[in-house]
Amino acid sequence: MENNLVQYFLLFLAIAGWIYCSFPMLRYMVDLADGNFRWQLVLWFLLMLLAIFIMKFSVYSITGWPQPGTWASRLFLGVFLAGACGIPFLREYISRLLRR
Repeated sequence: MENNLVQYFLLFLAIAGWIYCSFPMLRYMVDLADGNFRWQLVLWFLLMLLAIFIMKFSVYSITGWPQPGTWASRLFLGVFLAGACGIPFLREYISRLLRR
């Protein structure tokens, strides 16, 4: 796609999807840690992966980074998967700080 406006729209949509998917995915991960597996975890995880791949390829189309097959390209997925679990934690931490 040669129009960067489309890539920026996809990037914004992917970031919003990444944030939106993080809250239910973490909730089902907590249920899994308690020994209660729910199939919705797989759905939210796949949606999270889709959002991360859209982010990765729209950033690549806009800036040329990360090049496919490099360590930066491989770490992009891991960093954003770990960051997705940190979003609800940071939201709760900041809301508790503001309640004081």
